[in-house]
Amino acid sequence: MFDEAQKAKLMTRSASVSNRGAEMLSTGNSSTSTSTEVDSATVNSVSRQVHASDGASGSSEATVLKVNEVLSYIQFYRDRANFDAVHKVVTCFFHSSEISEAKLLLINCFPTELNNCQFKISRRPSAARSAHDAETEDIIRMMDLLDNQNDLQKVHFVALNLERLPRFGPEETNFCALADKQAQLDNKVDDLSNQVLSLSNLDICSVVLQRVDDQLALMTSKVDEQVNLFAASCSRAATSASVRASNPGTVTSASNAAPPVDRSRNVIVTGVEESRTSDDWRDVVSRVLATASGRVVDIDDAFRLGRFVSGKCRPILVKLKSVWDRRLTLNGSYKLNNHAQFSRVFINADEPLESRRQTILKRLKKKAFDRGQEVSVSSDGVLSISGNVVFSLQDGFVRRVSAVTSVDG
Repeated sequence: MFDEAQKAKLMTRSASVSNRGAEMLSTGNSSTSTSTEVDSATVNSVSRQVHASDGASGSSEATVLKVNEVLSYIQFYRDRANFDAVHKVVTCFFHSSEISEAKLLLINCFPTELNNCQFKISRRPSAARSAHDAETEDIIRMMDLLDNQNDLQKVHFVALNLERLPRFGPEETNFCALADKQAQLDNKVDDLSNQVLSLSNLDICSVVLQRVDDQLALMTSKVDEQVNLFAASCSRAATSASVRASNPGTVTSASNAAPPVDRSRNVIVTGVEESRTSDDWRDVVSRVLATASGRVVDIDDAFRLGRFVSGKCRPILVKLKSVWDRRLTLNGSYKLNNHAQFSRVFINADEPLESRRQTILKRLKKKAFDRGQEVSVSSDGVLSISGNVVFSLQDGFVRRVSAVTSVDG
């Protein structure tokens, strides 16, 4: 360990090295990097003198001077401030490359002492923290380890470029933050003052009046639009009233007309035997739809059409869950012929009455033509077979028994 006189000499020689280094920077002969070792003849001479003085005093260890601003700041303040404060100042002030170079220099200065140290590993950035944040912690931890081993006194780190040192200690960061915030506040005040001055040069009254005129014009256009809509509604109401007065029956029938029915998911199943228990014929319907579509089909609702008549099978209206299920079922309805139990069961699309009658008319007409019978269709959709009126689009089957006989005979 050094006595007081040796420490005073060492500090004097360090100051001399800093001055000589500053002169070398001014003449352009020194390196611009802040984390390189001082290899000039002056520092070597000082190092030799320190070694000699240490040998003369009987010390077995030599003290070496290394130039690095990061390490000098940490070495000086690590015992004068808490860990978090030193860590925060170093990571915020110094560049990441400076911190990396400082860590490498510290490891090179103590290769033997830090041989098995866990903080020597190379750091990479992660989602939790940055690389230089971890490297700063490694530097502080390694210095603590070297100090505990009484090895840190072998090397003294000095600063050559004082501009790369923080102007405050770690415990003074709160004052620094206040100063920065005050500077930001001053800048904002200056910006607001400039904006006020720029606005004062404008004619405020003309700007305000223009905005008021624009808003009034917009409101006037909206009011005119509403007035036009109201006038159109009144005109339509007057027209409807006149039509209602002239044709009360037509208006009443139109007003009582049922809303359109959604048939996009409906199918009609015929040929399923009647049963007083709905679960029985519903199970049959489920198996029929599964056979036609090739998979289980979800049914939303199913019910019989018409009143119960003994000996007759009423059609069943089935509402499926999706339009796609309806399409699969209708496309695969031919598969029912391949099953004996479903050979007399048929699946058709649920269509309006007019569409169904058109389909029946075409079917009856085709059958009559195929049998060579005389067929005629009037302009109002009345089908006559062999001189007998069989079917009409307005009333359906006119003479159902005779029609069936004429078609089948």
